[in-house]
Amino acid sequence: MSSPAEEIAEMLVDSGASLGLTAIGTDVFVSKMPPSPDACVTLYDTGGIEGDGYPEAATHPMVTVHVRGDVAGYQAAYVLALAIRTYLYSLGEVTTGNYRYFRIWPVNEPLLVGYDRQDRPMLTLTLRTIRTEAGSS
Repeated sequence: MSSPAEEIAEMLVDSGASLGLTAIGTDVFVSKMPPSPDACVTLYDTGGIEGDGYPEAATHPMVTVHVRGDVAGYQAAYVLALAIRTYLYSLGEVTTGNYRYFRIWPVNEPLLVGYDRQDRPMLTLTLRTIRTEAGSS
Protein backbone atom coordinates (compact mmCIF):
# COMPACT_ATOMS: atom_id res chain seq x y z
CA MET A 1 0.00 0.00 0.00
CA SER A 2 1.48 3.32 -1.06
CA SER A 3 0.79 6.69 0.44
CA PRO A 4 -0.74 9.36 -1.80
CA ALA A 5 2.49 11.40 -1.49
CA GLU A 6 4.53 8.45 -2.80
CA GLU A 7 2.19 7.86 -5.72
CA ILE A 8 2.01 11.52 -6.72
CA ALA A 9 5.82 11.73 -6.46
CA GLU A 10 5.97 8.88 -9.00
CA MET A 11 3.56 10.79 -11.25
CA LEU A 12 5.85 13.82 -11.15
CA VAL A 13 8.90 11.76 -12.06
CA ASP A 14 6.93 10.00 -14.82
CA SER A 15 6.06 13.38 -16.35
CA GLY A 16 9.32 13.19 -18.28
CA ALA A 17 10.94 16.35 -19.54
CA SER A 18 7.82 18.47 -18.98
CA LEU A 19 8.76 19.10 -15.34
CA GLY A 20 12.47 18.29 -15.53
CA LEU A 21 12.35 16.08 -12.42
CA THR A 22 14.55 13.00 -12.63
CA ALA A 23 14.02 10.50 -9.81
CA ILE A 24 12.75 9.91 -6.32
CA GLY A 25 15.76 10.28 -4.05
CA THR A 26 17.52 12.61 -6.51
CA ASP A 27 15.35 15.73 -6.84
CA VAL A 28 11.96 14.41 -5.65
CA PHE A 29 11.47 13.25 -2.06
CA VAL A 30 8.65 11.99 0.16
CA SER A 31 8.06 12.94 3.81
CA LYS A 32 11.45 14.58 4.49
CA MET A 33 13.32 17.27 2.58
CA PRO A 34 17.06 16.61 2.63
CA PRO A 35 19.69 19.35 3.02
CA SER A 36 20.70 18.89 -0.63
CA PRO A 37 20.22 19.33 -3.50
CA ASP A 38 19.26 22.98 -3.23
CA ALA A 39 16.47 22.78 -5.82
CA CYS A 40 14.11 19.91 -5.04
CA VAL A 41 10.51 18.88 -4.49
CA THR A 42 9.19 17.07 -1.42
CA LEU A 43 5.68 15.68 -0.97
CA TYR A 44 3.94 15.17 2.37
CA ASP A 45 0.74 13.32 3.25
CA THR A 46 -1.42 15.87 5.06
CA GLY A 47 -4.63 14.09 5.98
CA GLY A 48 -7.76 14.68 3.99
CA ILE A 49 -11.40 15.56 4.09
CA GLU A 50 -14.57 13.59 4.60
CA GLY A 51 -15.79 11.79 1.50
CA ASP A 52 -19.08 12.57 -0.14
CA GLY A 53 -19.97 8.97 -1.00
CA TYR A 54 -18.93 9.18 -4.65
CA PRO A 55 -17.57 6.87 -5.67
CA GLU A 56 -18.66 4.62 -2.85
CA ALA A 57 -15.27 3.38 -1.62
CA ALA A 58 -13.37 6.62 -2.30
CA THR A 59 -11.09 8.40 0.10
CA HIS A 60 -10.13 12.06 -0.18
CA PRO A 61 -6.48 12.36 0.89
CA MET A 62 -4.56 15.61 0.60
CA VAL A 63 -0.89 16.08 -0.22
CA THR A 64 1.29 19.13 0.31
CA VAL A 65 4.05 19.81 -2.20
CA HIS A 66 7.08 21.82 -1.10
CA VAL A 67 9.35 23.25 -3.78
CA ARG A 68 12.75 24.54 -2.70
CA GLY A 69 14.80 26.64 -5.07
CA ASP A 70 18.45 27.52 -5.40
CA VAL A 71 19.75 30.59 -3.58
CA ALA A 72 18.36 33.54 -5.55
CA GLY A 73 16.19 31.05 -7.45
CA TYR A 74 12.74 32.24 -6.43
CA GLN A 75 11.45 32.66 -9.98
CA ALA A 76 12.56 29.18 -11.08
CA ALA A 77 11.03 27.62 -7.94
CA TYR A 78 7.76 29.47 -8.55
CA VAL A 79 7.65 28.36 -12.18
CA LEU A 80 8.26 24.73 -11.15
CA ALA A 81 5.54 24.87 -8.47
CA LEU A 82 3.12 26.30 -11.02
CA ALA A 83 4.09 23.63 -13.58
CA ILE A 84 3.50 20.86 -11.00
CA ARG A 85 0.09 22.35 -10.20
CA THR A 86 -0.86 22.54 -13.88
CA TYR A 87 0.49 19.08 -14.73
CA LEU A 88 -1.33 17.25 -11.94
CA TYR A 89 -4.59 19.06 -12.62
CA SER A 90 -4.37 18.16 -16.32
CA LEU A 91 -4.05 14.41 -15.65
CA GLY A 92 -7.74 13.81 -15.07
CA GLU A 93 -8.42 10.21 -14.10
CA VAL A 94 -5.25 8.15 -13.66
CA THR A 95 -4.33 4.75 -12.20
CA THR A 96 -0.99 4.33 -10.51
CA GLY A 97 0.21 1.59 -8.22
CA ASN A 98 -2.80 0.09 -6.48
CA TYR A 99 -5.00 3.19 -6.72
CA ARG A 100 -7.21 4.93 -9.20
CA TYR A 101 -7.27 8.71 -8.88
CA PHE A 102 -10.48 10.27 -10.13
CA ARG A 103 -9.04 13.74 -9.73
CA ILE A 104 -6.05 15.61 -8.37
CA TRP A 105 -6.63 19.32 -8.10
CA PRO A 106 -4.87 22.18 -6.34
CA VAL A 107 -6.37 23.90 -3.35
CA ASN A 108 -4.18 26.97 -3.81
CA GLU A 109 -1.71 28.74 -6.06
CA PRO A 110 2.00 28.36 -5.21
CA LEU A 111 2.57 30.13 -1.90
CA LEU A 112 5.91 31.44 -0.65
CA VAL A 113 6.37 30.25 2.92
CA GLY A 114 9.77 31.87 3.35
CA TYR A 115 13.46 31.13 3.02
CA ASP A 116 15.44 28.44 4.80
CA ARG A 117 18.69 28.98 6.74
CA GLN A 118 20.70 28.79 3.51
CA ASP A 119 18.51 31.54 1.98
CA ARG A 120 16.75 29.16 -0.43
CA PRO A 121 13.14 30.02 -1.31
CA MET A 122 10.44 27.62 -0.10
CA LEU A 123 7.07 27.44 -1.86
CA THR A 124 4.14 25.18 -1.14
CA LEU A 125 0.89 24.08 -2.67
CA THR A 126 -1.78 21.72 -1.41
CA LEU A 127 -3.46 19.06 -3.53
CA ARG A 128 -6.83 17.46 -2.95
CA THR A 129 -7.51 14.00 -4.40
CA ILE A 130 -10.23 11.45 -4.81
CA ARG A 131 -8.98 7.86 -5.00
CA THR A 132 -10.14 4.27 -4.69
CA GLU A 133 -8.36 0.95 -4.84
CA ALA A 134 -7.72 0.19 -8.51
CA GLY A 135 -10.19 -2.70 -8.56
CA SER A 136 -13.04 -0.66 -7.02
CA SER A 137 -15.59 1.37 -8.93
